[in-house]
Amino acid sequence: MDRDFMTGIKMTRQMTIKNMRIIACLVIAMAVAFVYTSEQAFAAGPSVSGIKARVVANKTVQVSWSKKTGVDGYTVYVASKKRGKYKAKRTVAGDATSGNVGGLKIGKTYYFKVRAYAMSEGKKVYGKDSKKVKCVVKVAPPRVTATAVKKTTKKIRISYSKSTGAKGYEIWRATSRNGKYKKIRTQSGTSYTDSSIGANKVYYYKVRAFSKKKKKKIYGGYSAIVEEISGGNSHQFDLKRYAEDENSMLKGKKILFLGSSITLGTGTKTTGVTGEYMSFADYLRQIDGVDAEKEAVSGTTISTVATDNYVDRLTENVAYDRDRKLVVCQLSTNDAKFAIPVEDENGSEASNDEDGEYSDTLIGLYKKATTVRGAIDYIVVYSKVKLKCDIVFYVVPQFASDDKFNANDYAKFRQRLLEAEEYWDAQEGYSVDVIDMWSDTDSFSGFNKSNSQNQTRAFYMKDAVHPTKAGYLEKFLPKFRDYLRSYYNR
Repeated sequence: MDRDFMTGIKMTRQMTIKNMRIIACLVIAMAVAFVYTSEQAFAAGPSVSGIKARVVANKTVQVSWSKKTGVDGYTVYVASKKRGKYKAKRTVAGDATSGNVGGLKIGKTYYFKVRAYAMSEGKKVYGKDSKKVKCVVKVAPPRVTATAVKKTTKKIRISYSKSTGAKGYEIWRATSRNGKYKKIRTQSGTSYTDSSIGANKVYYYKVRAFSKKKKKKIYGGYSAIVEEISGGNSHQFDLKRYAEDENSMLKGKKILFLGSSITLGTGTKTTGVTGEYMSFADYLRQIDGVDAEKEAVSGTTISTVATDNYVDRLTENVAYDRDRKLVVCQLSTNDAKFAIPVEDENGSEASNDEDGEYSDTLIGLYKKATTVRGAIDYIVVYSKVKLKCDIVFYVVPQFASDDKFNANDYAKFRQRLLEAEEYWDAQEGYSVDVIDMWSDTDSFSGFNKSNSQNQTRAFYMKDAVHPTKAGYLEKFLPKFRDYLRSYYNR
């Protein structure tokens, strides 16, 4: 091959290698320049904004800020003077918007600033100092709880954690969360029973601690506000506080609960408090896993004298379900408000008609459902024939008559129910039971006394006939649970 040609190839190869080295150097130089420029840009960019400082725990201040983009972390600095020497006290990740600084002295003023940083070749490149903020380290807000005292309607116990350095505490109360709070107590202890309250009412509490410097009180911040209801509707009886018993024999049992306000649970609702009504049916669902259907409308009658009565709702709203085996029906106290006959009535025969649906019997019974006994008979037959269910009625505990509820008439309706139970139990294929809390003086001791003067009753019953949460949970629920366990063990 020609020597000049080979020499040319060699020279070209050497020039290519040299050019590549030059290009590589240029790339490195540009990268270094870019990094340097980026570092300068970050360092010269805007500082962290939105700086705030507040006491959050004993001898601890939380410094917070607005989130900044392109940040790998933040460092919090502290000094005892605004123009003093700042020391780095806390470093947090770039997605954080606050950091706590502990080990501070109560009664002393501190100054805080924050710097953001970005990582560059394994090193932290810091931005500008933020605005400096000061915070006087005061005693920390305590953690507060409020719990209604059992068996009384007019006592709530407030307890709170001890704040290091505190010389005393102030307890404040209001009747609405955002309402006007009144100081009700100054003390050195960490618990107090508030007895200057009304029955079954909602109250809100907050507490602040104070230290002293030269006999002058230095107040810390207020605690978080806590809500409690006096009496048996206390939050300690809320459904969410109870876990399901996975081993309950009632788990998955489908039961229809037919009734009015007592089955619905209207006595558990307190004015100004959010939440749904809850009755024994809801506790059975929550604790025992019962598949509870509530067909309950407040203020309605078992007889057809008023609209939305049990008979019509049962007929129109409830469909046959093969998994449902039982109907639980309330003997309504609302019928006592109407001029309903209470004389003895004969039960209707349960004879089959041609199609086996007892349609003639139900038509006849419906005509009689304007009376309590007639309505009971209709519900018994309809539950058995149409829904293929057994039925159990329940009677509320004894109460004294007032301007809303007539105890004498209700007692007569109870007697009609017991007569119906005896009649239908004698009919082939029928099973009718009664949970008779009216006569259960052991479980409901003192419940036949005045509706308002007896503190035990007032704790469990919001009024003459409507239970509180505690009444449902501790008085009604055991009676229904015992019956249902017995029923499903037959």
